[in-house]
Amino acid sequence: MGDGAVDGDIQKAIIQLKNKTAASNQQKLLINAQIDALSKQIRRSELVTEEITSLPDGVNTYSSIGRMFIQKNVPDLVRDLSSQSEEYKRTIESLKKKLDYVSKGLADAQQGLRDLISAKQQKM
Repeated sequence: MGDGAVDGDIQKAIIQLKNKTAASNQQKLLINAQIDALSKQIRRSELVTEEITSLPDGVNTYSSIGRMFIQKNVPDLVRDLSSQSEEYKRTIESLKKKLDYVSKGLADAQQGLRDLISAKQQKM
């Protein structure tokens, strides 16, 4: 094997790493945007819960379902908001795991390239 083959292998690995880096960074941005959106929804649910629990007894409250509004009592609304928040938190946890997986895959690819380069340098 000549130097051209060594350089070709390294060039291929570098191109693959660049592609993987670009894809990983794009996935990271998308996941972070989803996490931010869900965090905002959790905060919104908390604020709405605070507001409706401070309402006096007997106040009519409504929940939107599509284009309709359904009358619900305050404890039911609080329970619904709480379950939504818990669902959002579970989704955030799974997104964080996915983010860790993407980061780990990128780090593994970078380490593989480093190993390839060091192995090729030792053969020279």
